[in-house]
Amino acid sequence: MAELGFDVVKLAGTSENSRHYQASLSREALLVLELNDQAYQHELKRAGDYAEQSRALLATNPDKQEFKQRAKNAEEYYKNEQKINSRLFVIDAGLDIQKLRAAYPDRTRYAIVHGLIHPGTMQEKNETKVWGNISELHAERINVPLNYRQVFDTVAPYEVTIAFGKRLEPWITAASSSEAAK
Repeated sequence: MAELGFDVVKLAGTSENSRHYQASLSREALLVLELNDQAYQHELKRAGDYAEQSRALLATNPDKQEFKQRAKNAEEYYKNEQKINSRLFVIDAGLDIQKLRAAYPDRTRYAIVHGLIHPGTMQEKNETKVWGNISELHAERINVPLNYRQVFDTVAPYEVTIAFGKRLEPWITAASSSEAAK
């Protein structure tokens, strides 16, 4: 967070000024997006572990409605991570595109886009941890060329190839309906 220009000392403070400072800041940054790799696998494992723990808790308390609901929700969350939720995760942020591209050179796995980061803090074992929350992603709009629009006219699964320009603007270079995208 300090690399992005945030005063982490002020953020970690416990005074009213710290809360005001935290609430009023957002900064433009370059965000590294990772597609279907380690961050996704980590989240998938976390969701699977939570579903397993919830099932075990239900097994020891089969009559408790709270545990039935928790197990159902955890299982649904795990299935959504596998089949529905995004496999695109923000894994890093910075201000220098050359430095980020050097650290993440594989353009098939990593995209760099503009976005806004908002600071946050939390107390953990008598220590204040400073973290960043992505408040805006400036690549949420992608122009769809006319020859690919019919792909998006149905609810069928599809595959899309996206390229990013020098100013990090995304555009579609290929799109097709695909059962493999399910």
